[in-house]
Amino acid sequence: MIMTETIHTPEHTESRTSAWLFFLISLAIMLGIFFVATPWFWVALPFVLTYFVKGMNWM
Repeated sequence: MIMTETIHTPEHTESRTSAWLFFLISLAIMLGIFFVATPWFWVALPFVLTYFVKGMNWM
């Protein structure tokens, strides 16, 4: 059985911080598009979901 360890480095933490920042920015943009042009809000959806997953460190 192979055991793996997760090594947390400052670079890794910074990457997660920027992912959360991009998530919040893209979420704000998506909500703005939702209220202005409802049929087009899905255009920002991939960015919101991608950076949420990166922020949660699932990818």
